[in-house]
Amino acid sequence: MTINTKAEEYAFLSDMAYKNWALNQQTKPNDSPSKDIYEVIQIIDSISGYYGVVFQNTRANEIIVAHRGTQAPGDLTRDLFITDAHGHTAH
Repeated sequence: MTINTKAEEYAFLSDMAYKNWALNQQTKPNDSPSKDIYEVIQIIDSISGYYGVVFQNTRANEIIVAHRGTQAPGDLTRDLFITDAHGHTAH
């Protein structure tokens, strides 16, 4: 089976979005599947509940935005309420 290294890298960064980061903080070289280092260049923590981290690959200068999903029962309730309040339905 061939493993897509980019997919592994994106999965790693998705997981990293659930950690508490500070601006300019970096991952450790052996943390990511590629052994690349990522620096936090922006954190978005919105009152609406959205949370995202913008990482920059220090070797390739690639920018990746990693998003958190619903984390706790309170988030699920809020997410459903916001979705219903805006008239959207789940499919």
